[in-house]
Amino acid sequence: MKFIPDYIKGKHDPGSVHYLHDSFKSILEPTYGVAVYQEQILQLARDFAGFTLGEADILRKAVGKKIASLLTEQRQKFIDGAVKNGHKKKFAEEVFDKVIEPFAGYGFNKAHAVCYGLIAYQTAYLKAHFPIEFMTALLCSDAANTDRVVLEIKECVEMKIDVLPPSINESCVNFTVVEGKTIRFGLMAIKGVGEGSIMEIIAARDKGGKFKNIEDMAKRVPAQLLNKKLIQALAHSGAFDEFGDRNQIAENFDEISKFAKHAQETHAEGQTDIFGMMMEDENIAWQLKLRSVEKLSNMQKLRLEKSYLGMYVSGHPLRGLKKYLKKKTNLIGDLKPVQIGKQVKILGTIGNLKRITTKNGGYMMTFVVEDITGKVNAIMFMKPLLKFGSALVEDKIIGLTGKFDHRRGQYQVLCDTAKILSLETMVKNAKDDKLYDPNDRSDIAVRFVDDILAEESENENVIEDFDLGKDIFTIEIPAGLKSDSLKNLKNLLQGHAGQTGVELHLHSIRKKVKLPFGIDLNEELKHQIEKITKH
Repeated sequence: MKFIPDYIKGKHDPGSVHYLHDSFKSILEPTYGVAVYQEQILQLARDFAGFTLGEADILRKAVGKKIASLLTEQRQKFIDGAVKNGHKKKFAEEVFDKVIEPFAGYGFNKAHAVCYGLIAYQTAYLKAHFPIEFMTALLCSDAANTDRVVLEIKECVEMKIDVLPPSINESCVNFTVVEGKTIRFGLMAIKGVGEGSIMEIIAARDKGGKFKNIEDMAKRVPAQLLNKKLIQALAHSGAFDEFGDRNQIAENFDEISKFAKHAQETHAEGQTDIFGMMMEDENIAWQLKLRSVEKLSNMQKLRLEKSYLGMYVSGHPLRGLKKYLKKKTNLIGDLKPVQIGKQVKILGTIGNLKRITTKNGGYMMTFVVEDITGKVNAIMFMKPLLKFGSALVEDKIIGLTGKFDHRRGQYQVLCDTAKILSLETMVKNAKDDKLYDPNDRSDIAVRFVDDILAEESENENVIEDFDLGKDIFTIEIPAGLKSDSLKNLKNLLQGHAGQTGVELHLHSIRKKVKLPFGIDLNEELKHQIEKITKH
């Protein structure tokens, strides 16, 4: 990608193109001095180093597959062939390192590249000129992949396209464009709702028009479908929002189901017209009456929405607080690899709580913390758990401090304090400080910090210099260390379980052994380890 500017410059100013060797011109001139296609690499290997096409393809495969032993062998063969063809060794090495290796690993053959180029052009055109239709199609194609849907909804928000929760009157099976300006979730996106039920609901709507209210829907959708599971899934996902309160509809599933059965049986027996007219005259027509139920808090409502749709769609518990949180905490979505090993302060909703028993008989908690910019995995070990464990409650908003860490390919926060916070108090304080913006919709489709940083690293190489080796602590075990000392060392390490990996260097047998558990490393522990291993 770093050669794209060179390609563009060469296209607009062919005179600026520079070739490492005159013989390269006939091969690289069509692509302005930049090696783009595999065929160009093959031809360079033939002309410059005297390779046959078969040998050149082995070279391409060695580079493309990153086969170290084969790559070393092919590099030497390329240099020897180039020298034999009259080129200087140093120049041959430069050609291999600057042209062959960088491009052979990433180039396509020309036919493949043309196909990808054409599709890229077509999709870019559609995205530019038909953005809502394009993003809807993209969401439909990835509907079964929640991670992709989250990423694409985030893109929609950045493109100023509203993505709305499912609707009993507007949603189709999958994502759909509504009135040419918004995208609706499809009914199939709701967890626990079968395709057969959805098709029946849509068929009833197509036949008689939009449902006027929950009673009208109950009369027209086959009664056998309207069970507790379906009614609650549709209600809590937001599909019945135009008919009333989500929780009231969800908790009246039995009344709705009985009404639907009675209304449809009466209609089937041909009694509707006669009794309907009689009761209309007397103003005592059969009606569905929903009993009153306690309203859910906004947090409870959003939690249920997320459980049925896999993400917050109609809002976020912390909506409007981005500026306030940025002033008070480290925004999760802004965490960077340079903060590895440093203390951070984060705030967000807590979920996916799991209690894990450690090898030494203790326990720890793992969970996910989510603010309006991102999500991150978190761990709290036994020592801080004894003091702050009561604050770890599913769906609560908590403030945490701890060390930002990266282990086994995953970013996480090793928490040492936790405190339950009041959303109402935060909103009041944010308003007082003029840091509250209820119209900020950047909280839609929040992603894991791992995905955010992985995407950034592809574009900016932000973690290329990060050394994971510092996560391993080495303990030298001298020859002749007594068995009692080894036993004491084992007990000491198991009593300080944590995330720092441990490798033992056993001098007596000249062997390195990595322990199956990590330790909570600190200066005091280092001192105790040294004290044992010196005796």
